[in-house]
Amino acid sequence: LEAQQREMPCLAILDLSSNLSTALQFLNWTHESTAVVPVILIGSPAHSVLEPTLRELGASAFHVSPVRRDLLAAECLRLLQLKQQPVARYAP
Repeated sequence: LEAQQREMPCLAILDLSSNLSTALQFLNWTHESTAVVPVILIGSPAHSVLEPTLRELGASAFHVSPVRRDLLAAECLRLLQLKQQPVARYAP
């Protein structure tokens, strides 16, 4: 997580099968930061029961592994495009 604290990524793809604890720490870190970082999580079918909680923690998307490359690429593009859209603000 030291490297994460130096520079904010524009998008993160995390594999829950590699290290669930690190993924949770990353979600917590992005949740506490002021920047918007879309987070795509990839996990086993067993991880799918965690999807609602992971989304509450800030995950933008969840996919069961294996994920087709074209679907993952499309998800990345969609999230990056959403990130580029201006946030509507209410002005009286």
